Amino acid sequence: MIRIEQLLHGYENGHRLLAGSVFLKNNADMDIIATLSDWSEYVAPGGGDSSYVTAYPLIESGYYVIAKTWYANEMKRPGCVWTHSLLIPFDEVNSFSDFKQISSLFLRPSLRRSFEEYSHTIEYDYEDFSFEEYKALSVDRSMAKQIFSTFLYGAKQTVSIKAMNNNQTAEFLLLGIMNELPMEMLRNVSWCTGSAYLRMMAGRPLTCQFLSNDVMTRNVDYHHKEQKWETYVIDGLMSGDVFQGLLVRLFAEDIGDDADNYIAIVSILYTLQNYFKTDNNNEERYKEALNIITQSFPSKDQGVFVKKSFTNKRFSDKFCDDITFFYYFGTLPMDGVFGDIENMVNKRLNIFLEENQANYISLLSLICKSGDVNKWGKKILKESADILTIDEVTGVIQQNFHLFSTISLLNPDILNKVHWLELSPKEIQSILPMILDRRTKCGFSNWEQLFSALLEKNIEISDLLAKELFAKTSKATTILLDYVNMDAVRFVNYSLSIQLIDRTEDLLNWLSSVDVITDNVAYAIVKSVDVHSNIVSLRGAKIWKPFLGLQYHNLRIEVYTYLFSLSFNWPSDEDALELMHMAFYPLYTLQASGELGYSYWSSIATYLDTLMIWEDWDKCKKLRKTVVNRLKRAGKDKSVLNGYTPDRKLNTLLRNMW
Repeated sequence: MIRIEQLLHGYENGHRLLAGSVFLKNNADMDIIATLSDWSEYVAPGGGDSSYVTAYPLIESGYYVIAKTWYANEMKRPGCVWTHSLLIPFDEVNSFSDFKQISSLFLRPSLRRSFEEYSHTIEYDYEDFSFEEYKALSVDRSMAKQIFSTFLYGAKQTVSIKAMNNNQTAEFLLLGIMNELPMEMLRNVSWCTGSAYLRMMAGRPLTCQFLSNDVMTRNVDYHHKEQKWETYVIDGLMSGDVFQGLLVRLFAEDIGDDADNYIAIVSILYTLQNYFKTDNNNEERYKEALNIITQSFPSKDQGVFVKKSFTNKRFSDKFCDDITFFYYFGTLPMDGVFGDIENMVNKRLNIFLEENQANYISLLSLICKSGDVNKWGKKILKESADILTIDEVTGVIQQNFHLFSTISLLNPDILNKVHWLELSPKEIQSILPMILDRRTKCGFSNWEQLFSALLEKNIEISDLLAKELFAKTSKATTILLDYVNMDAVRFVNYSLSIQLIDRTEDLLNWLSSVDVITDNVAYAIVKSVDVHSNIVSLRGAKIWKPFLGLQYHNLRIEVYTYLFSLSFNWPSDEDALELMHMAFYPLYTLQASGELGYSYWSSIATYLDTLMIWEDWDKCKKLRKTVVNRLKRAGKDKSVLNGYTPDRKLNTLLRNMW
């Protein structure tokens, strides 16, 4: 039962309110009703029925108004109309099964009857119709699609169309489109099936208007190729399928007024439509629908109703069994998507385990085999150590080593008996997941031996494993750099380089213990140690002397810019001046040839001396001036510049600047 208020406007010494079941407190809304209930000067093409329907929201008062206007021929004064306005509370709009039914509530007044019947609230008991009773629309599909799109993006665009010969066709079309949209979207939608000119509301044209004045019509070209979700909506609209709109509006809270959310919900319903029409289970369609949910509503606070619906056992059972449901929930990319709804899924899993213990290992195997286990799936695998019996774990080890390597072992101490250096790379890689499991890594202690074996056998180290190696191995930095420094072709991979970033003191300690480093070690240190760090400044320039052995190498630009900047931590230190010396010539030649990019120049620019404003463009001169002035301030003799670089002309420029 829906309570609908009504108002009657007509002529009585001017166009005014004649009767009503409610009087709105908001004067502005009453003025809107008064204005839009007046004659639009519409005259039906061919002299037919000149009645028309107008619909619009009253945001402040919380009503959606659907009003019908008749020309009052019985009045002596020309231009008089009767308008019967139905005011539907916003919170009732989504309850309508079919807005086209509301046409039966319009009642044309008569001077012969009392207006008393317009003074009562209508208690509307809508009916449910079977599919056979749906009435198809006899309108051009492209026009229906155009108007639907305009309604969908109601706050952004409007459309005006040439009036139809049969105004009721336009009325049913627009009411049918309203069936497809939830109330929050209708807040931005207003329309009129008949007017001679553009009707305005709050300074803006109504969303859609059918105009008898061809000059004022403005159609939007909407002949693009339909997407599947559009076809689903327009097919339902054209066939008069009321059930489709009801399904969409069930998820009104999830949609809000967002067109993308609407498209997501419709895409979900479209994906499942074969089930609704054929009653055939379809696991892949359910999976696809879940993917749409996770992609379209990634926040735990978005799409709450559709998420609860899809995880409800009675709903999911229509498409897949419990094992498949939990498999999807544990492997699809939905981390953080379902929020507290995961608690409902956890309860489902507990009930499943009580009744289906024999199928539990099958579920674990499915999740493990997927290769794309999400956080919830990892949680299930981790907790399995507490659920599986000893015999079951034994069976898993014997029959499914991959599963055994993923879940917790009941006896993690066995990992400490592994002789890593005697294992093949493939065998080590097979056991690594067990080492990284939260329930087993706490019992594993041979991290140094494992780290050395991984390096010697050139086994790829993941971000997670690298983090664990450095967290559990006090000498991780030394082990890594000693290994890389033994051969010029060895390098620090990305995962391990990330771990070096927070270990400045370890890196400096190692650097102070060696005399020679390789290019790749130099690069790893440069990428890991902040040149501005207090620790770097306090440790002095001397520990950086191994870098000086690289000065004739073709190093990366980052190394030269780093050493140049680093040297300014100790303005007059001999070793620091040597670092600057080493970096100057490569940087100078790169800048002179235009190969020193902006980012590299920016990293050293703050250390450079300034020039007169008309010389500021000359970056090479800045470099020369900086070096010369610094050497002078350090008390050096001009002769130090005689062979300062391999370039005699450059050396001359430096001496001339002295």
